Amino acid sequence: MNKMKKIMALLLSYVLVLAILPMGTLVDVVKGATEIPQYLNYGGTYFLSSTLYKDKVVFVDKVRRENPNYGNKDSYGNYDYSKYIYQNVLKLIDNGEEKEILDIDNYISSNLNRLGNKAYFNIDYSGEQKLVYDFETGKVEKINEKVLNKNEILEILSKKLGITYEEDKINFYSRVEEIFDNKGNRVKQYNVQIVNHGSYDSDIYNIIENNNGECFVNKSNNFVNFYTYNDGLIYKYDYNYDNTNVNNLVTIIDKTEVIGEYPVIGQDVSQWGNNVIGNKLYAYDYEKIFEYELKDNKFVSSNGYDIYGDSATIDSNNNVWALIDEDGKRFVAKIKNGELKKMYEVSPEMNRLYVYDDNNLLVASKWGYTHIAKKSTSDNNNNGGNDNTTEDKNEVVVKPEVNETVDGTTKVEVGTLTSGATNVIEATVGNNVDKVEVTLTDVETIKNGEGAVTVKLNDGNKINLPFSILSDEMLDGAKEVKVEFTAKEDKKITSGLKAVNKVFSFELLVIKEEEQVSIHNFADGEVEVTLALSDKELEGLDRSKLVVLYYNEKTKEYEQMETVIDGNNVTFKTPHFSKFIVAEKEVISGDEGTTEDETVGTETEGTTGNGSGSNGSGSNNNGATGTTTGTTNTGSTTTTTNKKPATTSNKLVATGTVASTSVLTMLGLILSGVGATLFVRRK
Repeated sequence: MNKMKKIMALLLSYVLVLAILPMGTLVDVVKGATEIPQYLNYGGTYFLSSTLYKDKVVFVDKVRRENPNYGNKDSYGNYDYSKYIYQNVLKLIDNGEEKEILDIDNYISSNLNRLGNKAYFNIDYSGEQKLVYDFETGKVEKINEKVLNKNEILEILSKKLGITYEEDKINFYSRVEEIFDNKGNRVKQYNVQIVNHGSYDSDIYNIIENNNGECFVNKSNNFVNFYTYNDGLIYKYDYNYDNTNVNNLVTIIDKTEVIGEYPVIGQDVSQWGNNVIGNKLYAYDYEKIFEYELKDNKFVSSNGYDIYGDSATIDSNNNVWALIDEDGKRFVAKIKNGELKKMYEVSPEMNRLYVYDDNNLLVASKWGYTHIAKKSTSDNNNNGGNDNTTEDKNEVVVKPEVNETVDGTTKVEVGTLTSGATNVIEATVGNNVDKVEVTLTDVETIKNGEGAVTVKLNDGNKINLPFSILSDEMLDGAKEVKVEFTAKEDKKITSGLKAVNKVFSFELLVIKEEEQVSIHNFADGEVEVTLALSDKELEGLDRSKLVVLYYNEKTKEYEQMETVIDGNNVTFKTPHFSKFIVAEKEVISGDEGTTEDETVGTETEGTTGNGSGSNGSGSNNNGATGTTTGTTNTGSTTTTTNKKPATTSNKLVATGTVASTSVLTMLGLILSGVGATLFVRRK
């Protein structure tokens, strides 16, 4: 009997632990035991610089070759006794294979950057001539880009600041640099120094020019102003290097206007690099990342991370990465939930890090490199220099037959589609658009029901529509299918909510000979939407609490959609089209210690008109309209796991509760059964 009691006591203890501990804790324990993927091998090459686009890498390599002039005289009559020479070569890594693209001059800049889907760098000192490699087509070309000259810069200073100089009485110096964000967008920075004749004092200016030719001008006391560019906003960092009492300062600029100035309290902003992501500032120093949080209009020191060297970087989803050392091993790590999470183990020889997303990255040193390219995280153990486990996603890129902006509406029209594939439509949103319309004329392929369309807009918004959402009955007599989406600021609808001040509206139309039918509920499947929001739109909101809400006009209640927050990207799935908002859910404590997620707001009519916004080429701006993708890469991610919407008077389903009612009920039944058994045995 005593043995029986001991066994039952152990069983009860186990059940009690399962009931009381949050499931997330148990998951973390299991994950902690999971082996970290190892990529310890590397290719032997003299690696100089690199840039990534998805699972492809372009890099500059220094290759040893036999000297064709060995033993010959040069132009000065001297013999060349060097048997070997070193040549800079532009190379591509694709599908695990390394290919030479072309030889480049050794004296030019080997610093590669990415603009959209192209890798390029300067091939002269003026910044006008570029060498460009297209990741999609594999073509290489030389281009010339316009750079502001002396007269143009003086005219800008006169217009913007009212400062004029007599051209024949000054010495003028100008240097142009390019600032790239982690998504492949760019602005140009001109550092200008003007000295009046007979004077030793210099006037120093920084001019930031965007892709539309708009300029922000700053008169500086010194050259120690650092700039970064992210999500369409420019960030200026004033570094206090002379230890005066002046606070270090972060200035946020939208195109040409200053929209915020925030002192930095704690460590200095860094000369090694800085990034503002959401409401946090990351300052990179040698062997350290300093983290600050925006509170009361100040960046206040909140955390710090020890790293290897100056390896800190950010990926295309605004996640911060670095190399770290632990127990004699080197790891690639990502900042997640306030700690550096080890993602991959790599060779201790590696000291540089380039990251596109969670599954596509490169570690390198002068000794070689390791390329990691994975479409899924199922491949946990794969050693090699060129580690590439890319899977064919059966995607077909479809070029729009029409992509134009007329009267505030960007219209995209596509003809032939491919059955059984994901048809990727990459479209450009015009400036100051109110609406985006995508028209599909290949109705027969859609009727087949196998495949999908993914619309990717250049502002980062995406939408993935499976063909199965439309039945044969819905498409009977159809000439074309049209998808319309808008993003409109509407404080009436978002009033009372801690939310993005926009209503995102989607409509699916089947166009027939004499009518057009609006499809609300889909026949089968779900559409996945990704909204690329700017830092300005998310200012003051807690990303970890954001969810997508659908306003049900029949029940007059908000319904929560399954939501994934990944940096500034908000992804959700929906079985119908309607109007949606992105709002913050608030956690409140009940009387019995349970947790409820409640979004506080007022009932609204949920009506919207056409959304307004603008988008400059190659920038992610605040007025983005639009929509989603089928597959998103993983990053620093918050997931709200409500597969089906909650529908109880604005209340959202609680997640991560200490002990749910069902668990407690089950525990009670087990205890009752065990008690009855022991009682009978005792008698």
